Amino acid sequence: MSRRIQSIDVSLSNSDDTKYPRPAWLRMTRSILKHRRSILIIGIVICSTLDISLVAIFSIAHVLVIIASVTASFSVVLPTIAVGGRWAQKDQEREEDILNELSRKEEERWRKEQEERLAEQKRLDEEMLLAEEVQRKKDERQLQLAREKQKKLKKQSFPPGFDLAQEVGQNSLILSLSWSPDGHNLASGSRDNIIRLWDAHTGTLLNALTKHTQPVYSIAWSPDGRTLASCSGDTAIRHWEASGRLLSPLMKHPKAVFNIAWSPDGSLLASGSEDALVRLWDANSGHLLHTLTKHAALVGSLTWSPDGHLLASGSDDNTVQLWDASSGQLLHTLTQHAGAIFGLSWSPDGRMLASCSGDNTIRLWDARGGRQIRILEGHTDAVFCISFSADGRLLASKSADGTVRLWRTDTWDMLTILDEASSSFWTIGLAFHPEKLVLATSGKEDQQIRIWKLDIDTIFTNYSSIPSVSYANAKVVLLGDSGVGKTGLGLVLSGETFTATISTHGRHIWTFDTQDVDLDETHIETQETLLWDMAGQPGYRLIHQLYLNEVAVALVVYYASSETDPFAGVYHWSRALSQAQRVQGGSALPLKKFLVAARVDVGGVGVSRERIQTVVRRLTCSV
Repeated sequence: MSRRIQSIDVSLSNSDDTKYPRPAWLRMTRSILKHRRSILIIGIVICSTLDISLVAIFSIAHVLVIIASVTASFSVVLPTIAVGGRWAQKDQEREEDILNELSRKEEERWRKEQEERLAEQKRLDEEMLLAEEVQRKKDERQLQLAREKQKKLKKQSFPPGFDLAQEVGQNSLILSLSWSPDGHNLASGSRDNIIRLWDAHTGTLLNALTKHTQPVYSIAWSPDGRTLASCSGDTAIRHWEASGRLLSPLMKHPKAVFNIAWSPDGSLLASGSEDALVRLWDANSGHLLHTLTKHAALVGSLTWSPDGHLLASGSDDNTVQLWDASSGQLLHTLTQHAGAIFGLSWSPDGRMLASCSGDNTIRLWDARGGRQIRILEGHTDAVFCISFSADGRLLASKSADGTVRLWRTDTWDMLTILDEASSSFWTIGLAFHPEKLVLATSGKEDQQIRIWKLDIDTIFTNYSSIPSVSYANAKVVLLGDSGVGKTGLGLVLSGETFTATISTHGRHIWTFDTQDVDLDETHIETQETLLWDMAGQPGYRLIHQLYLNEVAVALVVYYASSETDPFAGVYHWSRALSQAQRVQGGSALPLKKFLVAARVDVGGVGVSRERIQTVVRRLTCSV
């Protein structure tokens, strides 16, 4: 590459030599010319010093002046002699050589950089291809493992109608399961203090929430699915976004919190704790609205009615309590369970409440009246959790006996049994999908989540192979004053031989009648009538009054031939029956009362018929 010379620097400077390198003799000449005036002065001084004659000095000075004058003009062009001369041509050639060398080096550097850049790009492309190949092989391996897993699962023996869609394992005990309202995600709370969010379709772990410092006992999604709440042994109730961001405010109990539940409209959050309290919170502000204090032990289960008007709570005090959600008023206390209440579930139509307990039973209640409707038996150990299907046709239960059982809600027959190994630790390891016939369970001793697709037609077709026997009983009580002959009457009514008895404070129970009734071709119900004889002594009446619940028939006995007070005790027992009915509220059975005259075979009837009719009218009973 050539570049045109722009101008000639006529100054005699060192930088000019640097810019245009020249021979040594030329540089020396230029240096002399540069200092010519100084040289002239020095020459004059030397001549004066050497005592040279004045004429000689002036002659020499004259010569030097002439030389200086000539060279002064000559020195202007001396660096190059002439623009087109020989020295200038060499300077131009030298400059072009330098520029060409610089250009060549620049081109070499650029070419080298390009080569390095291309080599780096090639290396990156090769690494990307290698990574893609590794990922492809990994995906193929995972797909192969998934297919093998599916084949293995299909080979396992599951009940007809159960299709295992997903199986996800984790290294900690699963204490709770909860579906998101849209059914896309599943949340699990664990003993390792972590909440895990799963994609229900793929089984992929989406997020892990780690702010709790104790086991997470319960998780509840808000009705809109945007947030979820969790409670833990660390006494805290935490509020999260589905993305995993922790929201405020933080709500707390004095002791460990075991269950939480959102109201259907999302405005309220209920919590139950080891402190035996149920608390209602404003879900948005976190303000405490009500504290419900009627339980006597740990509150481990909560559920809202579908319309949000009622809240049910279950406790280790063996009771289920129904509350008015708006006022916090206790409406009913259900006391028929003989063990701690572990789980509650409301039917989708809101008419029925199901409870499960450490007494191995599931009990069904009229939700509005609080009356027990039925008992489901079959589990051989504590029943930990229950769940209604979205369409209300099925009820699922999970027990410490290592089984999950399905019950049909039209006849309450047990449909099928799924063997699901349990850890024997209380867990909420069962949940129906909010829309579909899909059931999530905790299996493999509660360290694995299983998601089942249920074929209800297949399940219904095969359920008849399971024998179904139900049981029902009616309670008949003998009431009256001490010594009126209740025990003798009881012996005769129960088919035993009459023997004279003495008055005692004990309670006797006889089987009055038992029969097996064929409800249909495959169902049998054992129906039993039990006869209870209550002691009549005033000092023991109060104790025996505690057993007047669920009475179907009351035989109020009086001493017909008594000359003093034949109706002694009658009015007391009538009032006791009425009080028992009031305590039971809507759960009380229809009661039929009979006024029975005793010992008429030895003394006749010493009371007029009019007086007897008056007592009957006052007691609203039959003779």
